[in-house]
Amino acid sequence: MKTAISTTLLFVLFWFGPLTGRAQEKPRQGEPAFAMLERLARECVKTGEWRNANWTDPGFDRAFDIAIREVAGIMKGQPEKLVLPVTLASGLKASRANDALDGKVSKLQREFFLADNATVAFAHDSIIIADGNVRISHAQQCVIFSRGVTNISHSYGNVVISGHFIQSSHDGAHGQDDPRVGRNQAARSSFLFSGGAIAISHSKDTICHAPKMVQISHANGTVLVNSPSVRTSHEKNCSRVTSDKLKIFPPYSNPLADKNIVVLKGITRNDAGKPGEATLNVGKRQYVVTEGQEVGQAEGAPVAAMAGWKLSYVGPQYALFTKGKADAGFWIAGR
Repeated sequence: MKTAISTTLLFVLFWFGPLTGRAQEKPRQGEPAFAMLERLARECVKTGEWRNANWTDPGFDRAFDIAIREVAGIMKGQPEKLVLPVTLASGLKASRANDALDGKVSKLQREFFLADNATVAFAHDSIIIADGNVRISHAQQCVIFSRGVTNISHSYGNVVISGHFIQSSHDGAHGQDDPRVGRNQAARSSFLFSGGAIAISHSKDTICHAPKMVQISHANGTVLVNSPSVRTSHEKNCSRVTSDKLKIFPPYSNPLADKNIVVLKGITRNDAGKPGEATLNVGKRQYVVTEGQEVGQAEGAPVAAMAGWKLSYVGPQYALFTKGKADAGFWIAGR
């Protein structure tokens, strides 16, 4: 009897294979694209099944496509710009980088990578999904999701959806001589959509959405979608689009909004790995907190009003505190 059961079990496993793949999920009733991406990211990062050879996309392509289609419905005159540069269905392979398990990868080339937090040096034609924050030095024609913050130093032709903040030094092509632009091809626009704020030094043909703040030093041909608060130093050939049909992000309420917190200064972590730090007031007292720590932890007396909240990201414009899978973002005062 025991032998018969074992034989049957082996046959079932051989016939069906390991149960790691799932059919494409349909969006839940009224579920915004960001909420679907966040849910799928959390499930897939937790199980780690995305590394298995027979893993199938549970719905990421569909969720990204839903977001793109929402924008396409608003920007009817520029549909050629609103396409995903890469999809899981296009034959990407899971990243096999030796250091990928701790969220750090030197290079991604037609690969996909999922992590709690992702740090990537170079990414090309790849998909990066994080149930936390993403930091990339150079990203070209990638699709990127982060629950918290995405920071890309040099960005071209990417689709980025982030829950709280997107930071980029340079987004877009530097003219038709830019080697990233194919011969006789139009430059590809980036799609940067944040549930909170965006800060870019130089943008070219970028499509942006952020309900709290968009700050761009040099904006050229940039389209600002449902972005009521915009600050630019130099602006050329830019446009604004407003519509009540855009539902990519669910409503958000900052869980620390009533704690009388003002972030005064942010210092980005350096290339040597030194953590960033933020200076902030909590009530009438001032603190300096390092990434990865709670406010007051360095002094040996964590602040009760922010118990359990750690600084997960900080830059010159924005600071993000995280507790478990909850996030609280703050635009830095005076920026």
